[in-house]
Amino acid sequence: MLGFTPFAIFGMHREGKDYGIFFFLFIGLILFPEMYIKVFLKPINAELEENKVVVKYFLGIDKNVLLNEIKAYSESFEQTNYGRKKGVTLYLKNGKHIDFTEINFKDISPLINYLDIKMVANYGPEKLTSWFSKKYKYD
Repeated sequence: MLGFTPFAIFGMHREGKDYGIFFFLFIGLILFPEMYIKVFLKPINAELEENKVVVKYFLGIDKNVLLNEIKAYSESFEQTNYGRKKGVTLYLKNGKHIDFTEINFKDISPLINYLDIKMVANYGPEKLTSWFSKKYKYD
């Protein structure tokens, strides 16, 4: 029984052609942008030092963010294909943002505790967002 698969809906199983590569490419085009953004553009680790946060990215790129460069932070939730994940956005004084999510981190609570101990301003919670349409509430 084929059920409601694309093969049954479009009658592709009767033609005897191999449409597997078509569906593989179609699914790949849908999932690739999300995977690319999550793996390559979002931080995968943060080392918390005395007066700076060392942000590490997948390709071995490190970025030092001094505490005096951080204007504030906010907590948020991000909706993904895998469910709802907790996140933190660092608002920098130069107008840029750094997003941390539990997609790439196992637990972001040490980062939140570090920012609270260092008395970085907390803007409060942001609305639930999706990975492809992030809007920053406190710009």
